[in-house]
Amino acid sequence: MSETVYMKQPPSYIDAQYPDHVCLLKRSLYGLKQASRAWFNRLHSFLLSVDSAYVYLLVYVDDILVMGSDLDLITSLLSKLSVAFKIRDLGEPGFFLGIETIKCVDGILLSQQRYMNDILKRAGMAECNALSTPILTSNSISFCTDLYENPTQYRSLAGALQYLTITHPDLSFVVNQLCQYIHAPTTSDWEQLKRVLRYVKGTVNFGLHIRKSSSREIHAFSDSDWDSCPQDQKSTSGAAMMCSLGQTLCLGSARNKELLPGPPLKLNIRL
Repeated sequence: MSETVYMKQPPSYIDAQYPDHVCLLKRSLYGLKQASRAWFNRLHSFLLSVDSAYVYLLVYVDDILVMGSDLDLITSLLSKLSVAFKIRDLGEPGFFLGIETIKCVDGILLSQQRYMNDILKRAGMAECNALSTPILTSNSISFCTDLYENPTQYRSLAGALQYLTITHPDLSFVVNQLCQYIHAPTTSDWEQLKRVLRYVKGTVNFGLHIRKSSSREIHAFSDSDWDSCPQDQKSTSGAAMMCSLGQTLCLGSARNKELLPGPPLKLNIRL
């Protein structure tokens, strides 16, 4: 640790001769404000000291997912990690943070099928009828200003759908709309959320297919509309990042622009 931190003597380890003394921490502990930063710096400095080629590490607190194209290199890295830290190798990933990894002939499939079924059960819609689209394609949407009677349920399900966009980027736009009204959802917002859940019911077997590729090029696409929201007249922008020569969607997002669109520019030209 780079900071000086003291802590009270833990229960059952209090020095009988000096009960009022405190402990000077030499290493970080769980619960400290500095714990996450200390762990990141420790792991970061270790990885920089290891000679490696292309190896990717996904770190979530103390859970690490290691990926790479060279099996010998991955084995060597795991061996060095076991020397520097107390780790346990769980083998090939099955479930990681609620996402299932399924091997395919040309790559892997990331699925959240179990998570989707849990969301439907929480909403009481496990046996609902499926829909083919998450949002109405027409602009004729009737709005109701009556507040929904259970806003906590709305916030819980909308937040759960946010995590689902990892493997279902097709939900990014509509989930972005739902989350704009979590502070005071109306009955119309609740009906729209239920429509999204019916779409989830029909796409429960879908996932994110990551294909093999020798190319490391990343292609990015972005677009925005004009004055699309009928309530606040804000524009919506979207972006997508593709890898594996444009065959794999690795990132998708949709959000409202912070500024209102200005009036069209008019020019008077005299010849």
